[in-house]
Amino acid sequence: MSPSSPAPTPTSTEDAELQADFTAIEEEIGATNESVEDIQRQLADAEKQLEEATTDREEADDALTAAKAETETFKANAERARACLSGAVEAVGAAVESGGAEAAVAQLEQLAGSCRSAASA
Repeated sequence: MSPSSPAPTPTSTEDAELQADFTAIEEEIGATNESVEDIQRQLADAEKQLEEATTDREEADDALTAAKAETETFKANAERARACLSGAVEAVGAAVESGGAEAAVAQLEQLAGSCRSAASA
C-alpha cells in the first residue's frame, strides 16, 4: 500500500470480531459503562485505601501486621490500576460508539493524573 492510499475499511466480520474482543476486555476488567466521575471516585477511594495501608505498614509493630498491611497496599494499587484500565476502555468504547475520538481524549485527559501515579507505583 502506498503512503497516499487510504487505509482499508474493516469488513463487517472484522468489526464483529473487534467488538467481541472489546466486550471480552470490558468483562475481564469489570468495565460497566461508568462515567468519568464514577471512575474518578473509584480512583480517589483506592488512593485513600492506599494511604491507610501505607500508614498501617509503616506503623506495624510485628511481621504479621506488616504483611497484612502490605497485602492491603497491593490490593489498593490493583484497584487503582483496574479503575484506570476501566476508564481507558470506557473512553475507547465511547469513541467507537460515537465515531469520534475527541470525547475519548477528553475523558482520558481527565483520568491521566491519577492513572499516571498508579502506573508509577
